[in-house]
Amino acid sequence: AVTAVALPAALAGACTKPFQAAKFRSAPDLYRASVQRFDRRKWDDALQGFDRLASQLPARDTLLPKGYFYQGRAHARKGEHLLAAQAYARIGDAFPDDSLADDALYEQGREYQRLWPKAQLDAQYGQTALATYRQLVQLYPESPRAADASRQVAALQEQFARKD
Repeated sequence: AVTAVALPAALAGACTKPFQAAKFRSAPDLYRASVQRFDRRKWDDALQGFDRLASQLPARDTLLPKGYFYQGRAHARKGEHLLAAQAYARIGDAFPDDSLADDALYEQGREYQRLWPKAQLDAQYGQTALATYRQLVQLYPESPRAADASRQVAALQEQFARKD
């Protein structure tokens, strides 16, 4: 009885078409489909869509910072912290006035902080995280993320003190 139920389910899964970012005719359609793939935890599919958007959208398109943010989130979910930090950095570099800029800076700092899990290791990523959080506080002092960033600065300074 179990195989009678399992076989149709397995066949249905085998017949699912792979995600193809190239098949979408418009950027908003591709964006929506990529967000859906992200929501379903299909990180590689989502990244395929967001990568395509990043390479094809004009430099000032309003979907671009959202796509970069989702790129960062998807890379983070995959444990690709450096790629996540780089995706978040694109928002601050190209869209410093966007509503996601402060969130992106905070997440960028978190990703660098995740790359420095132990104080006895090379502190390059810890220093980069510290600089990123400080930049957030300096550029966006009114941001709801500024207080969180200040707490992370204090935590990192404590880690540096223990290391020394």
